[in-house]
Amino acid sequence: MLEKVSRLPITAWDFKSDQKQRRHIGPMAQDFHAAFHLNGDDDKHINVEDLAGVSLAAIQELHKQLNDERADKDAQIAALKLQLQQQSELVSKMQTVIETFAQQTASRQMVAQNH
Repeated sequence: MLEKVSRLPITAWDFKSDQKQRRHIGPMAQDFHAAFHLNGDDDKHINVEDLAGVSLAAIQELHKQLNDERADKDAQIAALKLQLQQQSELVSKMQTVIETFAQQTASRQMVAQNH
């Protein structure tokens, strides 16, 4: 539904019978009919209920897609946080090993100097 709505041309137009030539914006009835096959065989008019129904269905689909994308992003963020935590723990362990090695090296040098 959302894909069809996104491809639907939206144009400015006026009714030929409107002497004041008030501008309107929206899809042409023929395009709407071709996309959604609503309003029976009449492709010269758009039923307001059909227009509202299509709009609401598209909004619902968009809402679902946004929620799905947000859930995917939340999962990616959680995985990255876990990876960062694991890397931080590894860095801490490496620092401990380096400090221990440095202390052992310093102790060996002191022992070697005393002999």
